Amino acid sequence: MHLIRSLTSVAFLSSHSSNIVAETVYLIIASYIIRIFLVSS
Repeated sequence: MHLIRSLTSVAFLSSHSSNIVAETVYLIIASYIIRIFLVSS
């Protein structure tokens, strides 16, 4: 479950540096993981 760990670290970074780039990266990673779940199911 390293995906959850990476999501947590990204969320941690984006929350501590309210940066638009960090939030964009978080959204990209989240949509990528959701896409993996949809394909694997």
